[in-house]
Amino acid sequence: MIAYDVIKELREERNWSQEQMAERLGMSKNGYAKIERGESLPSLERLDEIAKVFDVSVLELIRVSDKNVVLQTQNHHANYHYNHYANNEALQAENERLKLIMLTKMKSSPKRMKVSKS
Repeated sequence: MIAYDVIKELREERNWSQEQMAERLGMSKNGYAKIERGESLPSLERLDEIAKVFDVSVLELIRVSDKNVVLQTQNHHANYHYNHYANNEALQAENERLKLIMLTKMKSSPKRMKVSKS
């Protein structure tokens, strides 16, 4: 789950207005305000941008629950994904957290990860 309060605290620590933060992210003030209030779930890429603006790890912007399960399947031939979350926000947050970990590792790794096709 995204720690919206942490995002707000980091902005306020820097004495930035929501408008200034939105400008740094290249988005509207209203769009940023919705993220901060938890009314809008930012994409993986947007969360990464927010972390970079604050110069923190993306993982600092995420709360982790120890009881999350994610089912993710992929059909390589039809080129589609199917994610089942059972309408549970914690499962969605865990999936986003895992994507962020993978993105962070891929960006920091000097060699690209190899994916085997089965």
